[in-house]
Amino acid sequence: LSLSSCIRRLTIAIYERFLHHEACPECGSRDNLARYADGHGWCFGCGYFEQAEPRMPIPQKEEIVKKNLIKPWPDDAQNSLPVKVWNYLAQFSIIKEEASDFKWSENRSWLIMPIYDELRNVLMWQARDFSKKPITKYLTFGPVSDILHIVGKGEPVCLVEDLFSAIVVGRSCSAVPLWGSQIPLRLLTRLVARFKRLGIWLDPDKHKESLVAHSRASQLPFDEVNCIFSDKDPKYYTNDEIQGLIDE
Repeated sequence: LSLSSCIRRLTIAIYERFLHHEACPECGSRDNLARYADGHGWCFGCGYFEQAEPRMPIPQKEEIVKKNLIKPWPDDAQNSLPVKVWNYLAQFSIIKEEASDFKWSENRSWLIMPIYDELRNVLMWQARDFSKKPITKYLTFGPVSDILHIVGKGEPVCLVEDLFSAIVVGRSCSAVPLWGSQIPLRLLTRLVARFKRLGIWLDPDKHKESLVAHSRASQLPFDEVNCIFSDKDPKYYTNDEIQGLIDE
């Protein structure tokens, strides 16, 4: 294994949720092998590593669904979106297939954007308020910090502030919406287990936050960490422009 791979595996072992100690089949120690929530094991004595089996459901997700901790969206929410919403989405060239899970509440004037797990259980949802004088533009319901929502595929993975930007950037590479501008260390350590290259692309007024996040992410074993500074939010760029910015 390369040094980078070894460090990446060690990072996984440190930051995934610990379950219990076991005997190590490699060195024979009684309790040096630590077992983690995703199924992998790491021996802190000899460095023996066991790869996880096909990924187990994240416990936090099961608990969220079973306890029904997420506030339900308005009862009148339906899949048919009004013209004004489609006109808004057209700014970002978002098409029906990309907005297939979106819902509309006429009573609240909310565009509702649910996030599901593999079994179509609702993990969280966010509403974009289209009323004339909204108190706040976005309302978020659910444990955002526990949810890793990846749009698109491939390297690098880009961190962006909102779901619209993630959809647009996700046409060129993997993208993760932050539902804001905070980039927790836990999120970075989960990403380093899956990706080698990280891009941080926040909105134009968040240059300072981008640099702070770059400094933190550079301490982890990514092969490459870059910031993308642009004059507009990521969602306002065309596919070709986004690809060009990523390539740079």
